[in-house]
Amino acid sequence: MIEELEILKQELRKRIKHAIFKYDCDSILLSGGLDTSVLAYYLKEKIRDAFTAIFKENPGRDFMYSKLISKYFNFNHHLVFFDLNAVVESLYDVIRILKTFDSMELRNSVVIYFILKECKNNGFKKIVTGDGGDELFAGYSYMHKMTYEEMDNYIRYLSQNWFFSAKYLGEYLNVEVIQPYLDNDFVNFALSIHPKFKVKEENGKLYGKWIVRKAFEELLPKEIVWREKDPIEVGSGSIALSNLLSNLIQEKEFLEILKEVKIRDKEHAFYYKIYKEVIGKIPEPKKDERPCLYCGAGVKFNTKYCKVCGAYPA
Repeated sequence: MIEELEILKQELRKRIKHAIFKYDCDSILLSGGLDTSVLAYYLKEKIRDAFTAIFKENPGRDFMYSKLISKYFNFNHHLVFFDLNAVVESLYDVIRILKTFDSMELRNSVVIYFILKECKNNGFKKIVTGDGGDELFAGYSYMHKMTYEEMDNYIRYLSQNWFFSAKYLGEYLNVEVIQPYLDNDFVNFALSIHPKFKVKEENGKLYGKWIVRKAFEELLPKEIVWREKDPIEVGSGSIALSNLLSNLIQEKEFLEILKEVKIRDKEHAFYYKIYKEVIGKIPEPKKDERPCLYCGAGVKFNTKYCKVCGAYPA
């Protein structure tokens, strides 16, 4: 087992390095999480600039961890602070680009939008992101209760159906988004790794991305290697939008929106209001789709998630 682990760690490091150096880039979207910090390790001699977005009204943990790793690798660290007014203004672009009023998607994507916009304003054209790391290596806590077979099947399903907004936001802003973990060769390698190396107990605690952590535990600060997974909305602090945007919808308006579409809460209604303004009607299902049970939009028969409203199961 020890020999097998050492071989796998070496191969993983080699594969990640190879995936990164296939592409040119001039900056990195740095959350201070494991995935982006691993990429930063290989980019430390290639780039000098890192970008991190922080919500002023509710700074998350990315602020602390991204500062730590930026100092560790001597990056020029661009902290992109945004407030509620900037969010409301930017949501028109983000919703127009992504064509969704999914609350979780928008709380995450608006953060990426601010980073890419700041990247462009500073003259950078190619930014690296950590998209795909959590999906390939079982970084999400809900995956940790799955059997090995269930986990393997689910990861393979994700690798064929994933969606990362950074690519589309980058295209809109004319910033190329580099996603090394999505490189075909790397994806195939990650899929070949047995799930027993992806979720494993360490010091009495269950961790996802265990093999990635072990491969870099001597190359990155301990605080980074064993940091718990924070979604973008938690790490940046944009999760606070849930309450803040809810206050911008009056009860009467909320009840009127409920007559049009099934909405979860006032935050969801706020996004729908903008969606209706910039997109218009919810698209009807195509021939190979079925209607979402909540908003009526088309959902592929082999999926349970509605990209338009965020319903799961749809």
